[in-house]
Amino acid sequence: MARLSLALAVSLLVISVSSTTNAAAIQADDSAWYYNATIHRCYYDDVAPSDGSEDYDSEEDCYTHSETPEELCNEEQIVGLCDAYIPSYYYNAETHKCEQFIYGGCGGNGDRFMTEEACLAFCGGI
Repeated sequence: MARLSLALAVSLLVISVSSTTNAAAIQADDSAWYYNATIHRCYYDDVAPSDGSEDYDSEEDCYTHSETPEELCNEEQIVGLCDAYIPSYYYNAETHKCEQFIYGGCGGNGDRFMTEEACLAFCGGI
């Protein structure tokens, strides 16, 4: 009887640890981009805001679904605060063209696109 109880206890422990690990993995999969309308910025988090904000798969999706082209495409170019080297594009409202710049990898704003085509598709009509 003691052997059966020990085997049962070990089985329950394995199930408990396995369930906890799966729950953590599921929670990690909930990470997404969210838009904060108060500060007009998208941010990445693994906890959804309590206001029911929609979540997005990428920073670019977040900005393009949360701000109008007039708002987003008239923001000034910001290279970001970090030292990464990420070729990107922004819409220059003075020249009415999408221009390349090097994004530093963190910070910045929504007037940043991975390709010139994406920039033109969103901002070209303003």
